[in-house]
This record gives sequence, C-alpha cells and structure tokens, in this order.
Amino acid sequence: MEERSSLEHPPLGLVIVIAAILSLRTTLSLLTEIVARQLWSVGVIDSSLEVVVLAVQAWAGWAILRRRHARLAVGCYAATVMLAALVAAITAQSYAWLFASVFELLGPPVFVIAASRWFLVTSLSTSRERAAGGVLLAIGLNAYLSVTIQLIQSASRFLHGDAIRVAFSMLGTVIILGIGTFAFIAGVRIAQGRNARRMLLLYVVLGVAGRVALDAIFTGLAIGVYGGFDAAVMVPRYVETAGAIALPLILWAYAKPELDGVNDARGGAALPWAALWIAPILIAQCFDAPELGLRIGGWSAAAIAVGCGLLAIGFVAAAAATLRNRRSLGFWITSLVLASLLLGYGWRVSDVTEFLPLSMLIAIAAVGAWLHRGKHP
Repeated sequence: MEERSSLEHPPLGLVIVIAAILSLRTTLSLLTEIVARQLWSVGVIDSSLEVVVLAVQAWAGWAILRRRHARLAVGCYAATVMLAALVAAITAQSYAWLFASVFELLGPPVFVIAASRWFLVTSLSTSRERAAGGVLLAIGLNAYLSVTIQLIQSASRFLHGDAIRVAFSMLGTVIILGIGTFAFIAGVRIAQGRNARRMLLLYVVLGVAGRVALDAIFTGLAIGVYGGFDAAVMVPRYVETAGAIALPLILWAYAKPELDGVNDARGGAALPWAALWIAPILIAQCFDAPELGLRIGGWSAAAIAVGCGLLAIGFVAAAAATLRNRRSLGFWITSLVLASLLLGYGWRVSDVTEFLPLSMLIAIAAVGAWLHRGKHP
C-alpha cells in the first residue's frame, strides 16, 4: 500500500488546531493581563512571540485539516518555531531550561511530520467524523477528571468561601460537566457509527451559550457586588472564553459534513497524532527536573522525570502501532496506567497539574484503549 505523508491526514490538522487553541487562549490571556496591568518587564516579548507561533500553528493545522496550502502553512510554522527556538537559546538562563524550551518547541512538529517515514503510515483512516469521535470522547472524559481534581483541590474554599463566589463556581462546574456530557455522548455515538447530530449540536450550543452566560454573570457580579469593572481581571477572562468557544465550533465544522453517515470506523484517527504531539512535551519535562528539584526535592523530581519519560515512550509506542494498523491496545493501557500513576505520585509531592495536563493525558489514553480494542485500531 502506498505510503502517505502526515500532511495528508486531516485528523493531524484537527489535533494541531486544538493544541494551538488550548495553548493560545492561556498565553493570550496572560499577555492581555500583562498589558492591562502595564507590567512591561514581565515577559511581554516572550509571550508576544509565543502568541505569534501559536497563531501560525493554528493556521498550519487548519490548512492540513482543509487540505489547502498545507505545505506553505507548515513551512511558515517551521520558520516561526525556529525563530522562537533561537530567541530561547539567546535568553536561556540555564542549559536545562534551554533544552526543555527548544525540545518543547521543536519536538511536536518534528514528531508528527516525520511519523509517515518513521512508522510507514499507510492505512490510517482520514474520515473527518471518526476522528472527531475520539476527540469528543477525550474532551468529555477530561471534563469529568478535571472537575474532580479541581473539587478535591478546592474543597476548603467551597466549604468556607464567600457564598456568592461558591454559587458561581458551582454553576460553572455544572456547565462544564454538561458540556463534557454532551461531548462524551456525541463521541460515543460517532464511534458507534450512529447519528450524533443532536448531541453534537447540544455540545456546541452549551459550549458557546454556557460560557457566554457565565461571563455575563461574572461581569454583573463584578460591577454590582464587588465594586467595579477591573479590566486587568475581566479582559483576560474574555480572551480565555473566546478560545474555549472556538473549540466546539471547530469540532462542529470538522464533523458536520459526515454527521449522518454510518461506517464501521471507531473514531480514533486523531488519537495517535495527539499522542505524538504530547510525547516530546513530556520529554521536555525531564530537562526541567533540576529546577523542579529545588521545589520538591531531587528524588521526587527525578521520579516525576522518569514517569514523564516512560509515559512519552508509551504514547509513541501506542501511536506507532496505531498508525501502522497493528495491535495497540496494550500500549494505550500502559500509557493510561503510567499517566494515572504520574498524577497520583505527582499530586502527593507537588501539584503536577500546574505544568502537565494529566487529566487530558489520562483521557486520551483511556479513549485510545477503548477505541482500539480488538485486533485492529
């Protein structure tokens, strides 16, 4: 069977766009806060450059997704990444920080673009809907995991905090769980080859209207109850909300053309690309071990670094087996176990969720295991 380039797979574009949006909304929110507070000496250049890189990354992902000008967009993305890596090399405070930054910048695009040669990609499904199914399942499962983690971390604040703030937080939690539920059900229906139009539409409507309503309530509380509109607080929140709204809209646009179609694909076409994108980010955390060791101790930091390295290997192995159309269930289960252990140990010695999206990693591995059970992925 003819070997295919990674750039010919729309599911890869979907992963790149989602990764860009998730990072862009946080970085852009931070940048707007810096500008609003006029803290010009606090990383404004680095944040601005990161915003540019992520914006070009989103364009590259969209070009791959739409199969239009993909090579041009990826070339521009490569140029901006190289520029960011050069700036990181010039401003590096230590070799460990330099290696971590450069690997985190260059690793993901190199891994996914080179995958077609490394793993001899030949038969990966490129169906739009089936890729969206796995993504929706991961989003839904991640919503439940992240809310659970947040509730455990913030239990005392919920019990003893201001009543209005607690009520608002609980309303936000309910909306997030609702969004996650609709995403999960839509993902299950897509993965089973059933009509998912209604569930996906509910996910989009709640994902957009729910977050807009939350911001409207938050603005009203800020003005009417807590003394006024603070641009340094509100504008970054609006920026982050805009990024959150973009995600369901992109998934709707991606899956809509085939929502009524029925086939036997399981919906996991995007998951190996997500695993490959994440693996070098995990490896980059190994280079940060010395700095982390100053906070939590050398042995604990070393254990987390080893866990990140093993999880990276597990994700690469799962992606390789999936892309080569071979048995991958064992690798996905191994990755799930490693991610869960890393969350458990990291949570005991430090809040590892500050620098690793472990709930999403667990969700990706769990969905990968479920969708790729059986003889073939």
